[in-house]
Amino acid sequence: MKTFYAVLANSLAAALTNTFVWFAVTFWVYLETRSVLATSVMAGVYLATVAVSGFFLGSIVDRYRKKTSMMLSATLTLVLYIIALIIYVSTPEAVFKDDSSVNLWLFITLCLFGAITGNIRSIALSTVVTILIEEDNRDKANGMVGTANGVSFLIASIFSGLVIGYLGVLWMMVLAVGLSVVVILHLLTISIPEKEVVHTEPHTQHIDIRGTIAAVGMVPGLFGLIFFNTFNNFLGGVFMSLMDAYGLSLVSVQAWGILWGVLSLGFIVGGLVVAKRGLGKCL
Repeated sequence: MKTFYAVLANSLAAALTNTFVWFAVTFWVYLETRSVLATSVMAGVYLATVAVSGFFLGSIVDRYRKKTSMMLSATLTLVLYIIALIIYVSTPEAVFKDDSSVNLWLFITLCLFGAITGNIRSIALSTVVTILIEEDNRDKANGMVGTANGVSFLIASIFSGLVIGYLGVLWMMVLAVGLSVVVILHLLTISIPEKEVVHTEPHTQHIDIRGTIAAVGMVPGLFGLIFFNTFNNFLGGVFMSLMDAYGLSLVSVQAWGILWGVLSLGFIVGGLVVAKRGLGKCL
């Protein structure tokens, strides 16, 4: 459990960083451009990228040891954030007020892929639960994971609004780079007792979309859950593209971030209930 708590804390810090960046960039883009189209495109591209990348990121986690996958995720995220920071510093501020600016969209894309790359560790964390926790307690461990995700959402929502409102996007990126470095250094101190990754067939050494679909089909009801989550993400994309623009036109970015933080309490409460009571015998 000590190792699990360490991995969970590390993943919490990483998720906090990536959520913080994407929320802050979304707020900042609307405040700079006043373009609902820009935030709509950002929301659509983000959700589409998450959906498409799931196959590839899952294959990476399946191919490598979990700590290696998490380290790869953290390193790529750090590199992308550093490049984004360099682009921001080297570009005149007036350029970012134009929603057709190449530098603006390059900055957005780098932050997007930095946040998306962090999803590798989210996938890896679920398998770490299987490695470190006995079967009878895995539901409670997953409840802790859900709580950690809710906490990261809460903190990121609040601080993204406060940082953009009081410090600006430059300090947001500096904080993101600093937190990413801390995550890597902390991860180096964690030892995950995982045996050598063994593949039953040679083709699993490569990205295997067909094999992934077959594996999902072996679990009763999993396709239904995936489609439900897809529809839920679709609704989330609609809300994301419209609500930020509408909300930021009514209140300050600080107040808007705090509001999203309060709304995330549902994730935390739900995760705590599962962590305490489990899923129940009926499941």
